[in-house]
Amino acid sequence: MRAVCDVVSTFQMPGHGIENFTRKSVQIAMAGIYDLRIHHDEVVLPVLRNVKALDAAGLGRPARRPATS
Repeated sequence: MRAVCDVVSTFQMPGHGIENFTRKSVQIAMAGIYDLRIHHDEVVLPVLRNVKALDAAGLGRPARRPATS
């Protein structure tokens, strides 16, 4: 679970280091190509379901607590 949390919480879109990326990422989101909702619904949730993280019992407090930045 720690590894899944680490990957999900540190995700950066490919190309995040290119010049004017913020502007370009807004254009990508406005075009409906990729945004945080799409990432959540089509990437993160399927991974969490696949590793059965949503059904896991017996997790300690850190695993149940929402991540904060």
